Amino acid sequence: MNLFDVRSNQALYEQLAGAAAGGRLCHAYLFLGPEGIGKRTLARSFAAAVLCRRSGKGEPVPCGECGSCKKLLSNSHPDFYCYEGRRGANAIHIDTVRGIRQDAYIRPNDGEYKVYLIPHAEDFSIGAANALLKVLEEPPRHAVFLLTAGNKNAVPETIRSRCIQLELYPMPEPALAAALEELAPQADADQRQMALRRSGGNLGRALELLNSENADDLSRLCARIGEGICRMQEYEILTAMTEAASGKDSAAAKEQLGQVLGQLSQWIREAMLERLAPGSGAGKLAEELAVRLSLSQLEQVQLFIEEARRGLSGNANTGLLANYFTAGLMALL
Repeated sequence: MNLFDVRSNQALYEQLAGAAAGGRLCHAYLFLGPEGIGKRTLARSFAAAVLCRRSGKGEPVPCGECGSCKKLLSNSHPDFYCYEGRRGANAIHIDTVRGIRQDAYIRPNDGEYKVYLIPHAEDFSIGAANALLKVLEEPPRHAVFLLTAGNKNAVPETIRSRCIQLELYPMPEPALAAALEELAPQADADQRQMALRRSGGNLGRALELLNSENADDLSRLCARIGEGICRMQEYEILTAMTEAASGKDSAAAKEQLGQVLGQLSQWIREAMLERLAPGSGAGKLAEELAVRLSLSQLEQVQLFIEEARRGLSGNANTGLLANYFTAGLMALL
């Protein structure tokens, strides 16, 4: 039984729930993956399975019916701790971990286990990491530690080596499309398709895109640039790219321009596939690109888009990059 929505990591959830049901638990797990991929939700779901009164008895967990499951759902379980402090480098202080460590050696209040969920393990200070290491080296039998991190290499190796490391992966496109249709019924089909393509299989990211205030604006910008390429309208491409490169700050501008370039890259890939296998199911704009541009041109445009995306990942000025991209694109057309 799922107490939380773990559809983006269903297979891994079932493995973890099975381990809890059979009493095959390790003392520490590290969930790895980008923001929005579902690390924290999966960890909470696993915690529910561990704390369920049926845990270790070979029955399906969590049951959703016992007192433990109900307490976890209501955020009142005495044996479940989740760090809710501030974010950033060294944000998880040694005093916080000392408190966790001290509590871990006290017997559970309500069942067989205590579970400690610490998101963003890359935020440990050196002192905090060393303090946690002590309890990971000699853990109490009843304590289970669940850590999450977006950047594996930012987590101290001494911590990583004492955890079961679990990588979370993007959802397959059909599953993500079905999830968006259910979870974002207010969005139209075009908006959901745009979010699906720009999210990279990340359900949390896709929902964020659909719920963002500028989701419609980004969709229109992408469409203007795509249509400008089909009609070779340099001014239309330039004005749309310049608008995409603007933002409240440089980080927002880079994020927005990156999303636009990502969508263009997706359309070009679909157009290439349509060229190679007509009737492949490409969208309307990708079909038009396949008609207007040769396979060689599409390949060159794709390489140029990837070059622009690499520039964006550095210190490139977004306004200058928009101008450079437009000029280079027209030269290829």
